[in-house]
Amino acid sequence: MKTDKDGYKKTRDNISKHIVDYIEQLSIASKPVLNECLNVLNKLLYVIPVVFRGKQYKLFALGIILLACRKFNYPMTVQKIAKAAKLRKTKTLNNLLRTMKTLLPEYALYSQNPMNFMASLTRKLRLNRGTAKLACYIVSRITKERLLVGAHPNTVAGAAIFMARKLRKEETENEKIAKAAECATQTIRNIYYKLEYKMEILFPRLPSKKSQEDCCDTTRDSLHNNL
Repeated sequence: MKTDKDGYKKTRDNISKHIVDYIEQLSIASKPVLNECLNVLNKLLYVIPVVFRGKQYKLFALGIILLACRKFNYPMTVQKIAKAAKLRKTKTLNNLLRTMKTLLPEYALYSQNPMNFMASLTRKLRLNRGTAKLACYIVSRITKERLLVGAHPNTVAGAAIFMARKLRKEETENEKIAKAAECATQTIRNIYYKLEYKMEILFPRLPSKKSQEDCCDTTRDSLHNNL
């Protein structure tokens, strides 16, 4: 049903209110993200000028926040935003997100990068400088070589930290990493096992037959001039 002027205003006001409430609830301290949310809202109402009702306000507000966060590389996942909104299932939100990207194709180009999650994970896990640098290097190699296409970005970041700690012969603390990355401990291990077979790609300067146990010192030396 095509909206009239009052219906359009009511729809915009209701979704805007939900956006502001969720941004405050999620502690998104980024004014550009908020401004972009309102920009996305105006674009969506232009391409689908209909009157929304009830739960539709909530879902569209969540989808809009996700699009805005991805444009500015702000670390936000569907699972985290669904949890904050107390959604039992994320399938509906994922479907809505795909629809929004179809309606606004310019936003389909934006995607979450594992590197976006490194700062928050480093802070939560209190990583030392050397481990944080090595983990960032691993993430950059994974992204550049497209080693884990389709894997969730925060899980990839968590697996990179797990690998960095293992290479530096530190205590891995897989449970703490999984909790910080909001995923299962087995998921972290599964990604790590996949990366084990790609050590020559991750660390191209290492000799091809270098074992994982002996690579820590060589890795630090090779990273010194690159990081």
